[in-house]
Amino acid sequence: MTVLKRVLLSLVAAAAVLAATVALVLYRSDPPRSGREPVPGLSDTVTVTFDSLAVPHITAAADLDAFAALGYLHARERIWQMEFFRRAAEGRLAEILGPAAVSSDRFLRGLDIPLAAEGSLAILPPETRAVLDAYVRGVNRWITGHQRPLPPEFQVLRFRPEPWNARQSLEVARLMAWDLVNADFELELAREAAKVGRERVRDLIPSYAEDGPVILPGGAAHWDTLSAERPRGRGRAARPGATATRTFVPGVLLAEADLPRIPPLAARILEAVAMSRASNSWVIGPALSRSGKPILANDPHLALRAPSLWYLAAIESPGYHVVGATIPGLPAVVLGHNARIAWGLTNVGVDDVDFVIERLNDDSSAIETPTGWADLEVVRDSIHVRGAPAVPFTLLRGPHGPLVERDVPGRAPHTAVAMRWTAQDPSDELTAILGVDRATDWASFTAAVRTFAVPEQNWIYADVEGNIGYRMEGRVPVRRSGEGDFPTAGWTDEGHWDRYLAPEELPWTLNPPEGFIVTANNRVVGPAYPHHLTTNWELPWRAARVREMLRTGGPFTPDDVRRMQMDTLDLFARWAKGAAATAAEACGRADVARMLRAWDGTAGSDRVEPTLFYTWYRALQRGALEDETGGVAVGAVIQRWMRAGGSPWFDDVRTPEREDYAAIAARAMREALRTAEGVPWGRVHRTLSAHPLGSVRLLDRLLGLNIGPAPRAGGLFTVDVGSFGSRSPFLNTFGPSFRQVVDLADPDGARMVLTTGEAGNPLSRHYRDQVDGWWTGRLAPVPVRLNEAAGASTLRLTPAR
Repeated sequence: MTVLKRVLLSLVAAAAVLAATVALVLYRSDPPRSGREPVPGLSDTVTVTFDSLAVPHITAAADLDAFAALGYLHARERIWQMEFFRRAAEGRLAEILGPAAVSSDRFLRGLDIPLAAEGSLAILPPETRAVLDAYVRGVNRWITGHQRPLPPEFQVLRFRPEPWNARQSLEVARLMAWDLVNADFELELAREAAKVGRERVRDLIPSYAEDGPVILPGGAAHWDTLSAERPRGRGRAARPGATATRTFVPGVLLAEADLPRIPPLAARILEAVAMSRASNSWVIGPALSRSGKPILANDPHLALRAPSLWYLAAIESPGYHVVGATIPGLPAVVLGHNARIAWGLTNVGVDDVDFVIERLNDDSSAIETPTGWADLEVVRDSIHVRGAPAVPFTLLRGPHGPLVERDVPGRAPHTAVAMRWTAQDPSDELTAILGVDRATDWASFTAAVRTFAVPEQNWIYADVEGNIGYRMEGRVPVRRSGEGDFPTAGWTDEGHWDRYLAPEELPWTLNPPEGFIVTANNRVVGPAYPHHLTTNWELPWRAARVREMLRTGGPFTPDDVRRMQMDTLDLFARWAKGAAATAAEACGRADVARMLRAWDGTAGSDRVEPTLFYTWYRALQRGALEDETGGVAVGAVIQRWMRAGGSPWFDDVRTPEREDYAAIAARAMREALRTAEGVPWGRVHRTLSAHPLGSVRLLDRLLGLNIGPAPRAGGLFTVDVGSFGSRSPFLNTFGPSFRQVVDLADPDGARMVLTTGEAGNPLSRHYRDQVDGWWTGRLAPVPVRLNEAAGASTLRLTPAR
């Protein structure tokens, strides 16, 4: 054997030993789910029974012990997720990710989340603070006392998690309240106004179709007017759908450079954690169910991430008998049911973020207000950057909120942009959710949710007595300008928030005449409602499809409802396929036109019609606006123009001809025929649940961080939503993040599923073991009572001596 060969063999052997050692360390980072582990501060032993999917059933003799155990389990299974969320909330990602995260940290720090969380922490009642403190003790016991290696993410990035604190739990909750959609919408409208002028941009404001279903139709909606004693403020409230007079910041201040852009990494992080995206929920009354009791369904549509945002758990203690979806970092069951009631959530979409153009004095130490100059509060800090010097950071706070950094050349001198957000004011959502976890009837449920402020939510309700109900809860600003679609001038106070709507002014219903309630981010109530909520409702197609299935079926079983959650018939495609067929005829393709007209609108992964249709629709959206604004027309706007049969926006100003809707539709069809004809939908429409580090291909291959991409059915407007971008291939990274179906005749038989699995460690067999159930609509039972749980292993958490 040559010397070279011996050297090579020794190197290979050394590499093999090193790889085996690394593998052993990484695999040991997945904790066992049996045995005994000490947790200081417990008053007695807590039993954690895991089922075959590693869903824990926590049984404790004291409530605080149960929440300490939940904190311990959250850290044990999801410490990387918790660490990532709190660093995002505090703008500290550059400490672990390096210089690439600095711009995102600047923007995230500008949200001023820690200050809002500190204020919210100060108003917690003692009993809620005790629950939170017990939870934090459990988290920190695992962080400081774990005996196994940290999960792979910490090994790769070479850092250790810091101790957790109570404020950080509320920071995570505040981070989830951020409404990226509404914030970005206002900024985009302002940019377009700078490009095309004040008058033309009004045509880009969405409006809700007059025939679109509302959550509370007819006489189902209830709300109270203000009492004579309550101050009304000076604001006027524009009615939904009304054409309000909108004033604009003077054009000189609406140059594009004056408007902040959300850094891409910050946008991805906010999208991954925010609870402000589309969702479905519906509740069926006893008269329409086979069991004679209500059936409740909920599937919040959020960014698809690995691991899932949610962690399933059941808690059984003297004050709590509750099961459902929890969020690592928070001590409560957010979505779920107990032995008496079930509930679900969808986002209302309230316009709860405003941007205000401010005038600064010469040294930028004060801003102009209607009553004179107001000093800015200056907070000096620095962003610590891994592998690089710290970067100075200054946060300026004014009367309209913190000033947003605009690190761009060419902006107007002596101007700034402030951000006003409902979550900047202290509020107590934790007490509300803990109250819902304990609620036993409509009265106790209503009393609990009244304090829920951000993000604004549609709550649906069902109980074992046969009642079904709905409440909208959250902060709705009453603006002096009536609406908040555009930035306003701070020196005029035109956009000033006079107050928030009181809880009694928000719509609700109990046992409505229809016998069911459907929410899908559609408009809450019709034009009789006197207050402005938003102009940017989700399109009505999902809500209309659920209502169609409820009106044409029944009596319903839980299996029927699970099949409804997986429905992929697109009512928009059924409505618009004729327009696509006409465009195909204009291209000389009568055969394609016949195929589209014969299509029932189902977006199956094996079908070729959805590929052609959605490619055409996205090209139509681009063709309407990209010549003048570079943007894509939002769905509500383009569909309004489609209903009207045209719009001046369809003319392509880059050509000497004057194009109309028909011409742009034909152009879009020619593009679709070139790229999409005969292609199965699942070949170009694929779903990915991405890990934050999964973009590093080597790490993804070694650790299996990402889940997918894999062929996916569904479309933009199907109940089983499968949204996608503006160009093929249509990657789907947003959809049902959790599904539950609860028949109140048998709460212990309720079923749930996550997009991934309970474990956050990619090397665990429970990291992705719920994926197949999520794909097929097969939900797993998660009972309230331990004696109904199918235990696979038991972990005992014992008081430390």
